[in-house]
Amino acid sequence: MSTLPLLPVSGIGSLPKPPDLFKAEMAPLAEQDQAAMRAMQEAAVVDWLGVQDELGVDVAVDGELYRRSMVTHFLEGWGCAEIHPDAVWVLDNMYGQRPIIQGPATRPRRLLADWFRFAASRSPRPLKATVTGPYTLRDWAFDRHYASHTAAVEALAEYVREEVLGLVEAGARYLQIDEPAFVTRYDQPAELEVAVRAMQRVLEDVPPDIVIFTHMCYGAFHEVYPKMLDLPARVFCLELSHVSPELLEVLRREPFPDDRAMGFGVVDAMDPRVETVDEIEARIRRALEYFRPEQLWLNPDCGLQTLPREAAVGKMRNLVEAAARVRETLP
Repeated sequence: MSTLPLLPVSGIGSLPKPPDLFKAEMAPLAEQDQAAMRAMQEAAVVDWLGVQDELGVDVAVDGELYRRSMVTHFLEGWGCAEIHPDAVWVLDNMYGQRPIIQGPATRPRRLLADWFRFAASRSPRPLKATVTGPYTLRDWAFDRHYASHTAAVEALAEYVREEVLGLVEAGARYLQIDEPAFVTRYDQPAELEVAVRAMQRVLEDVPPDIVIFTHMCYGAFHEVYPKMLDLPARVFCLELSHVSPELLEVLRREPFPDDRAMGFGVVDAMDPRVETVDEIEARIRRALEYFRPEQLWLNPDCGLQTLPREAAVGKMRNLVEAAARVRETLP
């Protein structure tokens, strides 16, 4: 594994898609020209890998440019769900498709390994693989098959585990399990336990030298800290560009463990305004009041797919520059 600098910079996962690709992928899978779609997706992945390399991002992502969404890609791809015909409200003024689980998986749970090999062979930088966690897969879907919410999460954990083991076999050394739904259940301790057990199962047999990330957003993190440390991840990537005073107060009382790292969100993934280098630098320096440089990663709050391309590039460019500035002042 290559040596990374202090304050390594990485994306969270998704990146903006070309308009033609975004439009084409809205058709049902059975109606898509798979060869043409694959060519468009590959071109988009290669393009963004080149952008990240040029910007100086330390650990690249493939942009999830072959996924319709972080949930439908898996549930539809595994053959266990159909897509609800009506868009549902997601956040602010955004709407998205929601899958309906109809039964167990009927297709191989190996959607990601081939894409990882493709991206890794075209990126001069280390690559982080991203997988939606089983709790979020169930929470952001309708279910007509499983007897209970817990039963669905447990079954989906087995499928996610197969994807993870496939990624490890393909050479992934940085692996992120996305569980944004975890934070939304802050007031339901039993549900948090379900999510913890599911991620533990997903990561069984993963070699200890693999760096495990988890990403969460859309929540009041102070409500799930320190409980979230029960998740078997080393790096916790959180939406913190507008960090709450409540979380900072919790971190003062209960500092982050030395053996864990924080992926501190320092650019807003929802606002197309590109933060200045000075703004981002100030956020990094604030983070360093609570975390040692050795336990701090820098990233956007969330995936950047909803932003215009120029805004996403601008944010990552300024993030890389701000990180370099701060590194120069570290002892």
